Amino acid sequence: MADIFLSYRRDDSRSATGRLADRLALLFGHEHVFRDIDSIAAGLDFEAALSRAIGGARVVLAVIGPRWAELRDAQGRRRLDDPQDTVRREIEAALQSGLPVIPVLVEGARMPLAQALPASLAAFARCQAVVLDDAGWHDGVARLAAQLQQRHGVDPSGAAAPTQQAGNALLELVDLLAQPRRVILRRAGPGGRDALLRAVVLLLASLLLGNLLIGLPLELGLGLVGWVLNGTLLGLLAAAGAAALLTAGWRAVGVRCGWQRVAIGAALVWAGAWLYLAAGLMVFVLAWVIGEPGVVSGLLSRWRSHPQGGPGEWAALADAGVGATALAGVVLASAFWLAGLAWTLAAWNALCLAFGSSRLRAAGAVTVASLALAGLLYATLWAAGA
Repeated sequence: MADIFLSYRRDDSRSATGRLADRLALLFGHEHVFRDIDSIAAGLDFEAALSRAIGGARVVLAVIGPRWAELRDAQGRRRLDDPQDTVRREIEAALQSGLPVIPVLVEGARMPLAQALPASLAAFARCQAVVLDDAGWHDGVARLAAQLQQRHGVDPSGAAAPTQQAGNALLELVDLLAQPRRVILRRAGPGGRDALLRAVVLLLASLLLGNLLIGLPLELGLGLVGWVLNGTLLGLLAAAGAAALLTAGWRAVGVRCGWQRVAIGAALVWAGAWLYLAAGLMVFVLAWVIGEPGVVSGLLSRWRSHPQGGPGEWAALADAGVGATALAGVVLASAFWLAGLAWTLAAWNALCLAFGSSRLRAAGAVTVASLALAGLLYATLWAAGA
């Protein structure tokens, strides 16, 4: 999904917008710039495609020509006063989602006054505008591009150095935890090999970090290394299995989104949910290690000798008195897990939008995948007992 969304009126600034889009595409790469003519393939739902593009963008450039606010429809009504006007809806959606909106004034246009705009666009009138004119076009676009890169994190085209790629992955992981809708729409919306690779890198980083957080209070040295590597390998296998089951689930309910896009979405959802779960587990375990060290050390020794556990092995945790430190850890861990649940719901809604699926069909896909998983587990247990 493109980082830069261009909003404009074709009857007002088509040529200037095309010129700007071409220059930005040259500087940042075509995949980073969204313009409806170039970016929406034939046969796609226009409204759904616009919603996905705005949701996955980092910044919206609202190109304003001399007639932007005054253009009228066939009945003589001002287009901007129509709640269904596409340009109005684009800017409203960007403002509501907290996206930065930069007005770009072209061909001598001036910024419209607040009283000339609908109430829903009042905040737009206060946005700092950029002026592009023919005389200083290249310099103006260069300044705009620098602003997009420095303030809004739009990466220039071209291959980054390994250290920069690692830094970008970490920043995108933080972005995923804070704004799942934007990252998921940007990656799972268009799909592709590059997006799949980025999603796998994010998943790997999440699994490594999460297992490290859980293992630190319990293991040191080689034991911690083994914990992290084993947990990461199991997490990758589980994510691959979940992606396969979800692909079957989406296909069963008639959503044709392709295995790559499903794999990307599954990897991103798994990565974010795992980090919230791991953070809660770290707090929970750390509180018990500090508050009830004897109980934890006893459980660890029993687990190492009998990994399968059992009622007698784990009864010590239930029978132990819960101190204030351990209780505080339980409360704080629960806060992390509740935040993770809210995050997962937001991420799942973003995934539905990326695939153009209704919530009913999404629920059907999850049901099919869950039934398939239950069947596999039952068959495995039956085979083991046979």
